[in-house]
Amino acid sequence: MINNDTLYIEEINLYQCNLCNSELIFNENDFLVCISDNCGKINKTIDYSGEWKTFNNDNACDNMSRCGPIINPLFKESSFICKVISNNTNKKKSNNLKKCIEYQWSYKEKTIYDVYQYYQCIAQNNNIPEIIVDDAILFYKKVFEYEQSFRKCNKDGIISASLYLSFKLNNAPRIIKEISDLVHLNSKTIVKGCKLVYNIINILEQNYDNNEKMMLNETKPIDLIERFCSYLNIDTKYLEICKIIANAINDNHFLQENNPQSITCGIIYYVVVKYNLNSITIKMIKDIGNINEATIKKCFYKIKMYEDKL
Repeated sequence: MINNDTLYIEEINLYQCNLCNSELIFNENDFLVCISDNCGKINKTIDYSGEWKTFNNDNACDNMSRCGPIINPLFKESSFICKVISNNTNKKKSNNLKKCIEYQWSYKEKTIYDVYQYYQCIAQNNNIPEIIVDDAILFYKKVFEYEQSFRKCNKDGIISASLYLSFKLNNAPRIIKEISDLVHLNSKTIVKGCKLVYNIINILEQNYDNNEKMMLNETKPIDLIERFCSYLNIDTKYLEICKIIANAINDNHFLQENNPQSITCGIIYYVVVKYNLNSITIKMIKDIGNINEATIKKCFYKIKMYEDKL
């Protein structure tokens, strides 16, 4: 935004005015000011962080500092609502006030907030990074704002699908079975939710330029191999062998007719058989990858065919 005496910009040259090319200096308020009398431009930045104020009396013992709330882009309307902090003396009254304030939330934001809390609980219990939660709630918010009427099974599927897409977007893909274990939901509902989310996002992005559209990388065996080996407690040296084989298969375009989790299970089974890791059975590999034994053995024999090229 530009007016007569103030310019708000995102990127500035600290030493030269971009209007008249004169030198910039800091004034007493630590703003960059142009030295030219004809220009007089001031470069200011807006601070969006919380605003701290103190109401302390010099003789008061309690800390009376207060901070103005930051506007949350996910919950813009609810960010203006007061926050009630209680202590042990008036806990009952404070809880009643908290409930009254919660009733002021709009249905849309309350629903999104409940899902956000659900994601936070999953993240804390499973050591999932915060960025996964942030992207998952953004996916869910997009879908929810497009279509707010969902049946219970569809809603659960969309919540799970948003989490699945968030993992994929951040190059840490999870298979459907892993998402199912996280959210305690059957795989069929999650797959249905993924289809619905994909369709809605495609509709929302149909008028976007290609560089603005969401880009999801293809899942490769190398993305899954380390985690699967971790579940099976496979030694590091055998993990490195599995990685070498996975990269070789991908680089040479072998086993293109099989999905990544089938290839991953086949690679692990190949290493188990080749190096006589008797503590690991094909049933254990099958349970982790959610792949039947026949498919694992087919991948195993195909890998054996390319043994000389790996």
